[in-house]
Amino acid sequence: MEILIKMPYLKFALKKIRFKKMRKLLLVILLITAEITYAQNNNFAFEQISSEHGLSQLTIRDIVQDYLGFMWFATEGGINKFDGYSCKLYSFNPLDPEGLRTTMITSLCQDKNNNLWAGTHGGGLYKFNREKDKFVYVPLNKGNNTQSGEKIFSLFTAGDNLWIGTREKGVIKFNLKTETVEKYFNTEIGLSSNAITFITGDKQGNIWIGTSNNGINKLSINADGSINIKVFEPGVLIINAAADSRGFVWIVTTEGIKKLNPENGLSKLYPYIENNNEIKSGSVFYIYPDDERNTIWAAVSGGLLKYSYNEDKFSLYNSDKNKILSKYTLRTLYISNKNILWAGTVSGGVFKIDLSPSKFFNYLSYEQTGSAVPGMSIIQDRDGYFWAGTFGNGLFQLDSGKNIIKKLYQGDTNKKTYVYCITEDEEGNIWYGTIFNGLFRYNKKTGQTKNYNSLNSSLNSRGISYLHVDKENNLWAGTHAMGLFKYDKSSDDFIDMNIEDRAGFKVSDKGITCIYEDSRGNLWIGTEAKGIDRFNKKEKKFINYPYSTEKHKGLSHNYVITIMEDSEGVLWIGTYSGGLNKFNYETETFTYYTIE
Repeated sequence: MEILIKMPYLKFALKKIRFKKMRKLLLVILLITAEITYAQNNNFAFEQISSEHGLSQLTIRDIVQDYLGFMWFATEGGINKFDGYSCKLYSFNPLDPEGLRTTMITSLCQDKNNNLWAGTHGGGLYKFNREKDKFVYVPLNKGNNTQSGEKIFSLFTAGDNLWIGTREKGVIKFNLKTETVEKYFNTEIGLSSNAITFITGDKQGNIWIGTSNNGINKLSINADGSINIKVFEPGVLIINAAADSRGFVWIVTTEGIKKLNPENGLSKLYPYIENNNEIKSGSVFYIYPDDERNTIWAAVSGGLLKYSYNEDKFSLYNSDKNKILSKYTLRTLYISNKNILWAGTVSGGVFKIDLSPSKFFNYLSYEQTGSAVPGMSIIQDRDGYFWAGTFGNGLFQLDSGKNIIKKLYQGDTNKKTYVYCITEDEEGNIWYGTIFNGLFRYNKKTGQTKNYNSLNSSLNSRGISYLHVDKENNLWAGTHAMGLFKYDKSSDDFIDMNIEDRAGFKVSDKGITCIYEDSRGNLWIGTEAKGIDRFNKKEKKFINYPYSTEKHKGLSHNYVITIMEDSEGVLWIGTYSGGLNKFNYETETFTYYTIE
């Protein structure tokens, strides 16, 4: 079995391999060929969602995922639903009296019945109607109360209640069953301020209410309906707050991040991050506990902070390759599916960050191989060892179970050695072709290596492009510029398949890209300029299928890069610029599949 990554074009050619070994083989291929891999600590993979994805406005106020898996982004230009590829906008329509009345969306949340709610600045409260596919206005002056809350800054659901934080009217307790206002909480009943910035809850059922000018309120409703309100951090602007699983409440203030112990009222300020770099005043905007990773995330101006309980400190977590996160002010955070962190920014859209623990181990790194491009060709032999050719530093054997790497071939120490393709024959010999040094056979039992090239054999080429062992254990060698050769065991030499025989049959082009044997015993040879050849080994007959201007009569392109047969016996041919081709054996015609 073999996967060939053909440089410099990074074309992939797959030979038929055993399915049971596919997973392990592909895993190693990814490890060796990947330019960027995930790590368990501070490296992460991320994607930026912006106007290119249809995001209506690039300043994100809130994020939530609904029960169907869609991501919803509250922006200053409407509500965006993201399906993983593009955004759909829900915005103000002056002709729709029951729809959104503003584009300034401040908060989003989903209740226990999977209803989606949206709070706006100046437009009040909305509930998403899935049948109508729009947000419908919900008045907050129902019932006995005539107060309204059009300027909503925060939404929080707990049980049958929706807690609504307003800019000027305090907190509204909204009954989700009756969809009516149940109670108002303001300074008249003990809140420290009516200017609400954020609402959250803890595991004990307490509601925490942050204010813009007078600290944070802990609101407890007793079994008899009585209310207790306790104020922490009086006189302080609370930007954001969240309770962790350990009983602490994390508070974002203009001073930085504070960890509050509700039992004794004491708080600890975290004004510093890594290397004693001070967090600038007002630079932290959001705090998000993450029980899955036993940490706390903080959105800041210039990146992402991660808290370590063991070290009791925050560290800057923006070790992405190009330091992209450091260029933005992060404003809001949300974790979906346990491992995806969404970071909303000011003027930068949304970042999707994969926090999944690494399942990859990096083998054949530059430090191990001395090659900038390891893994040009990789196989797993019958003994379970992996063999990898490098682009410039020879052949390596890898025992992934013991994590042992052995260098087997370097060639001339004064020249770079490019191992281009590898295969194994039935005797367990490892054959590997190089770009400038011909073909080599390595005997694993004796440890001996033999070289075949234009100077000592009939293999009239030093540049080997592809190797294939057929069902009869015949070795076929494709070359970059001298065509196709077949190894003859009796003479320990090669037969030139490019010489026209008496019937006029020979390989159509001398630039061989890939070789494949189908279930019918045909040998298929992909070429650089003449399409594909089918070789009948019994009749020793070549049939060429080149590109044709007449649709279906020939290939979609002459440059073939890969050939493979599926489980139903259908032959597929991949081309360099003409897409994918499906071959019909009965009619000898082709069906094309392209991106157009």
